[in-house]
Amino acid sequence: MCRLTARVHHDARPYSTIKDAAYAWRQSVFHLALCPAAEQRGVLADLGAETARHPAHVAARLAPALAGLRLVVAGGAFDPDGTADGGRARRLLGWTTDGHWLAADPTAVESGGQLRDRGQPGDTGRSWPVLPVLAGPAGPGRSCRSCRS
Repeated sequence: MCRLTARVHHDARPYSTIKDAAYAWRQSVFHLALCPAAEQRGVLADLGAETARHPAHVAARLAPALAGLRLVVAGGAFDPDGTADGGRARRLLGWTTDGHWLAADPTAVESGGQLRDRGQPGDTGRSWPVLPVLAGPAGPGRSCRSCRS
């Protein structure tokens, strides 16, 4: 998932990569759902460390999706537009009709030192639902009881 997200950076046509990253995300969510709550919390903690090992733009791009995953694991829900917490938590979908928030460069800075919009305002969230792949069923080096054979 992180490697796919890294490929989005400076890509003139990032949408097929975003779609692939979203497929990976969906696989991760599925496998995470098979784990008990304690394992889910452990995997979420590991995901923060995993994104930190990649370039800053990868962590910045995935931060809204990870915040959304943490929200859902904690029992929260997204607003109808697919966001929560003022747009800081987002559903990671693979398709969009009007630009994708993951495609925007989170490291780009406009005059005045403000980060450029990451697609939150004006992004209607109209898209086909596709969600987050970790290495293995429950994440890098992790497995939960339901995944063990």
